[in-house]
Amino acid sequence: RFARHTTDFGGQLDSLADVISFGLAPAFVAIRLFHLDGPHWAVPISRFIWAVAALYMCCAAIRLARFNVSNEHGEQHHFSFLGLPSPGAAGAIASLILMEQELAHQSLTLLADACLWLLPVVLLSTGLLMVSHLRYPHLVNRYLRGRRSIGRLVFIVGFVLLLLVAHQYVLGIGSLTYAAWGPGAWVIVRFKRWLRPAAPSA
Repeated sequence: RFARHTTDFGGQLDSLADVISFGLAPAFVAIRLFHLDGPHWAVPISRFIWAVAALYMCCAAIRLARFNVSNEHGEQHHFSFLGLPSPGAAGAIASLILMEQELAHQSLTLLADACLWLLPVVLLSTGLLMVSHLRYPHLVNRYLRGRRSIGRLVFIVGFVLLLLVAHQYVLGIGSLTYAAWGPGAWVIVRFKRWLRPAAPSA
């Protein structure tokens, strides 16, 4: 990246590292957190949690393999992703865990437990979204590069300030919102098509 040079070998190696960083690591941390902080009566469903984590890791590997096969060199080809990017999926899980830990630290037990029970759902959903055919925008290439409007700059500054004030909550809500972007955009497009009047027949 520093040399602004790409090779097929580098692309394969990058995806192999991503399988560990964005596939195995989030799944393992989620399992450990649910095992340590989850209620003791939830032990019978531990196998289900392991199965969800294994499915998530497999989906991450499939997502990265598909990216390697269909990837085109050059930033001009990277303005959107087919399926949820693996860093976005891992970010949603990691930020949800950070938010759960912060809520538990603030003694907001009910909200912390809600995040804990939401974790397997997010793990399963993000795994399936990675191998879906829903489109996700490349936030850096689409919104942060090139000419920026005043409104966009104000939004970026406000987002940075919110990160400094309460990064656990901002990262959690932001990452989950990005993960829901694909299904949300799909529903909106379908709804607009449903509202569009049918063309008169000849």
